[in-house]
Amino acid sequence: MLTSKVTNLTQNGLIRMDFIVGIDYNDNIKDAIDLIESTALQVEGVLQEEPPYATVDELGTSTVNIKVFFWAETNERCGTPERKYYAGRNKSAAG
Repeated sequence: MLTSKVTNLTQNGLIRMDFIVGIDYNDNIKDAIDLIESTALQVEGVLQEEPPYATVDELGTSTVNIKVFFWAETNERCGTPERKYYAGRNKSAAG
């Protein structure tokens, strides 16, 4: 148990978040990744300087699962879950 204040000296003001997108085995993986990355760039709060990227994470039972990574500022921490939600929802609207 801590009895005094702890200071995190590694905090840089950024947090990397991720989410999974499942696509059909018949879908073009390269096209899907391009669409996901470009759509994530349009989400408010997603850093443009460190652009989102996506990669195949696993081959599921019925989907190819693509993991999407993006950076956001931690000083807006209260909005971070919403950015993750909207980044995931926007990829559905774009396709």
